[in-house]
Amino acid sequence: MGSIGDVVGYYTNSSLKELAMGAPVLEVGLTSDCPIPKGQTRACALVEITAPVDGKILVSASGYLEALKVNGGDTLCSITTGNVIGPDGTQETTHSTATVSPVSLTRGFPAIAGTTYDYSLLCETTVSVVTLRDLQMQALYVAN
Repeated sequence: MGSIGDVVGYYTNSSLKELAMGAPVLEVGLTSDCPIPKGQTRACALVEITAPVDGKILVSASGYLEALKVNGGDTLCSITTGNVIGPDGTQETTHSTATVSPVSLTRGFPAIAGTTYDYSLLCETTVSVVTLRDLQMQALYVAN
């Protein structure tokens, strides 16, 4: 195996192929507006990513909730690998009047080489009319 140097003079005893295996991988999932029906859990976005080697996957989602005709209630959103909103990484938004509220979530997950992971943004509400707008979701893989 040869050495790879840069213009500053730092060297590594890795091959380009080995370095590429640990390089960050980014997957992006975009969606249009996501209406969230009262009393139902809705998958508003999905992103899939494969880990080339063992590492971590950081998943983030952002957008905003628009709640119209509100007389109180809550909306929960969570990044998850399942179909149930869990206690980890959950954002709760309370609506006392008609509101526009930001949604911003980030979670980290362990990753095993060669495994493909599906992450979703799940939301549920007790409010009659809520829409998640301008939703963006990203998954970033980083090597250990």
